[in-house]
Amino acid sequence: MKMNQRGILKNFIYLVFIVAFFALGSMLIENHLEQVKTTYRFSPVYVTIISIVFFGGIGVLLGLGSRDRRTGGTILIDKSRLLLLTLPSLVVSLSYVWVHLGLFKWNPSIAAYIATNHYIVIVSCIIMGHSLITSFRKQ
Repeated sequence: MKMNQRGILKNFIYLVFIVAFFALGSMLIENHLEQVKTTYRFSPVYVTIISIVFFGGIGVLLGLGSRDRRTGGTILIDKSRLLLLTLPSLVVSLSYVWVHLGLFKWNPSIAAYIATNHYIVIVSCIIMGHSLITSFRKQ
């Protein structure tokens, strides 16, 4: 197989995994929200774990697609990326838990906005996964 064909195959496999992660994560969250309509038991921990695993997995795959494939060398940690991108996106990714713990009692409109708009957590999980995997690089 030629080098160009390998690249196309690699990108196609990444695309299949990204679509699968997005579909599975969306289905699991949607099924949970449908169950909440009948049981009135919302689990912020379940939704947070699903978001981090599946949508963070999309970010990890996107980060792996842009990595250098060197086998030798030492691994360097980009601490500024970890502190400036990964940590804040982890805090935003845990926003369902923060709302459940009552951290936003002082402003209920923020809690209602977080509870109704899931794309904020989804994008934050993707950024967290990408910045986590790209903060480790080889010299």
